[in-house]
Amino acid sequence: MATNSPSIHPVSQSAVALVTTEPEPDVEPGVLWSFPELWDTGAPWSELEAKGKRCRAAGYNGKLLFLAGFLYIFICSLDVLNSAFQLVTGRNNVMS
Repeated sequence: MATNSPSIHPVSQSAVALVTTEPEPDVEPGVLWSFPELWDTGAPWSELEAKGKRCRAAGYNGKLLFLAGFLYIFICSLDVLNSAFQLVTGRNNVMS
């Protein structure tokens, strides 16, 4: 009669031996964490015409306005959350 007892495999056949801590041979050790090089594809400021300079300046100013607007909305949302938590906890000084 054959019994179904678990067999112990040597380390060379174990699943644990399949996991290695060494990097793959085709990947260099520092390459995984290196950042790609960014290339400036736009024209330099000195080479732009007046219309191009106005458009680029308007784009920068628009980004700054959006950033300031989002900061304002964030600060206002903090005030609303503060008022909401005061109402929930029972410390409503809304009328005073």
